Amino acid sequence: MKWLKHAFALDPPGPAEPTESQRLVVERLCGELVRRHLDGVALVALESCRPLHYVGAQVLHVIAPLAGIVLSTSALNELAAFLERRGSIDYLCMRLEMLRQNQAAGVADRMVGGEEAAAATLGRITSESSCPQHTPHES
Repeated sequence: MKWLKHAFALDPPGPAEPTESQRLVVERLCGELVRRHLDGVALVALESCRPLHYVGAQVLHVIAPLAGIVLSTSALNELAAFLERRGSIDYLCMRLEMLRQNQAAGVADRMVGGEEAAAATLGRITSESSCPQHTPHES
């Protein structure tokens, strides 16, 4: 009766951990979605299709030969194998949100750095200037 014990076994709750090859494909996919600012659309699609994640994985298996013209067949197979797991949608959503936050932080850092550089340049130009400084009149 040992076989009956595992007949209805489910994956543990929470995000699924991908294998190393699946992780590479997922990171590349999520990175492209965030780079193209499609992460919001992807999150909505993933959340709305959560109950059908296994069917979506099977569709990827079916279209893999045709999609192999444009994409790597092995990458599609790895993505499909990952999507068959119950916590895959949680992992994808978590990675998309994390990459979006990292991108937003990177943009903010670049903006702050740019403002500081502009202020330093402006300060250097002002201090090197031979023009008299304008002082406001006291009222």
